[in-house]
Amino acid sequence: MAIHNKKISFCITCMNRLYHLKQTLEKNILDNYLLDEVEFVVLDYNSTDKLGDWIKGEMTHYIELDILVYYRTSNPEVYNRSHSRNMAYRLSRGELVCNLDADNFLGVGFAKKMLTNFQRNADSFYTSNLNIEDVFGKVVLTRSSFLKVKGYNEGLNGYGFEDVDFFSRLEGSGLTHNLFYEPEFHKYISHSKYERVQNEKFFKNLEFIYISYKTPYLSNVIIFYKNNTFKLIEFIDNPHLNRLNEKERSFLERFTDELTYVMINKPLIFGKWEVKDNRLFVQIEETEFEFTENAAFIKLNEEDFYKIDDEDLIIDILLTFSTSLNILEAKKILNDPYINKRGFGTGQVFRNFDYSKMIELN
Repeated sequence: MAIHNKKISFCITCMNRLYHLKQTLEKNILDNYLLDEVEFVVLDYNSTDKLGDWIKGEMTHYIELDILVYYRTSNPEVYNRSHSRNMAYRLSRGELVCNLDADNFLGVGFAKKMLTNFQRNADSFYTSNLNIEDVFGKVVLTRSSFLKVKGYNEGLNGYGFEDVDFFSRLEGSGLTHNLFYEPEFHKYISHSKYERVQNEKFFKNLEFIYISYKTPYLSNVIIFYKNNTFKLIEFIDNPHLNRLNEKERSFLERFTDELTYVMINKPLIFGKWEVKDNRLFVQIEETEFEFTENAAFIKLNEEDFYKIDDEDLIIDILLTFSTSLNILEAKKILNDPYINKRGFGTGQVFRNFDYSKMIELN
């Protein structure tokens, strides 16, 4: 089949979210079918839930119509938002590109409306009204604008802030930031916090977490990883952070008001841990602490820490930590246009189940 350019590409990256894609993909295609103008790019980011089998069994008709293209990469071990989106954008053929999460519905006529809008003003990008977290990442821009800012910042790992950073750099490149407000374009499948992070690096590498409540607004958290390392981090709530760090306030007010807590420093303490003979050993510099394995309470440097068993609280901490790290990283390059210096969206993929021809993205 000849490969033809399209007017707009909807780019979907998916790792183990087939149950969402089954509900959204065909409906989005049918709601936005424009012959020879629209394509949907599904990047199977090393899913293990038989995503490819479903596409091949149920969606081949749309591949034959050249409205759907399926790519698979087998390299990633964890989901990386910035890298996966950069890959999908680069693999697409549209003059316009749109990030579309697997749990998002486009809405009837979204493609036609965006094509009309960009005919009037190509020097712009469109996002949702930014009031609904689950559709926050839905953004439409020209391919040339994507390439100009070198895509999503792959220096940001884990969950959070990659969209804000991307939007900020698009604005900084001179584009007008427009919003779409129609309720039809803000629909999504509601899902749990666990589903949001289950494939993320910070969650997959987690062993357990302890917390110390120092004050009503300040907590220390120790995150223990499967590789027998840990990090001790200090969290503070936003109102107190704004009062304590007036110099930082303008930046943080714009981007972190929705967070209840943020990390105010880089990890304070790094260390190692291990379990031997039903005992937990925690080493900080030259000092080793010993506790009962799975102890509900431990004391480190005269500070009381309690083990967290509540899954929602664990996920909240990981989301806050990941987002805070990304904020700190983004601040480093706020005025530096040279992000992704080693390239972006690189990797190896196969197209439409043809495993005889590997595509190399350099």
